[in-house]
Amino acid sequence: MDIRKALSSDTAALIDVIDRAYEIYRIELPDLPDVSAGVAEEIETGNVWVADDDGVIGGVFLMLNPEPAVLTNIAVDPLQAGKGIGKALIMRAED
Repeated sequence: MDIRKALSSDTAALIDVIDRAYEIYRIELPDLPDVSAGVAEEIETGNVWVADDDGVIGGVFLMLNPEPAVLTNIAVDPLQAGKGIGKALIMRAED
């Protein structure tokens, strides 16, 4: 698995991961906002990293300005849960 900056070509895969990761919360919280809105724009800021293992399996979004940085979203493919991907993404965000 590689943690790398997201590319514009990752947009559709990252939206898919986010939507599937938050699916359980949509059922319990019907008024949950669209958590995958604005992914393309966020990727363009350069503040999004993805976990890539022959495809996008997770992502972390940061807001870097103003300091300190704020983690604004994190999602991991539910089929990859429990493998330390979220932890790896957070560790990368802390760097």
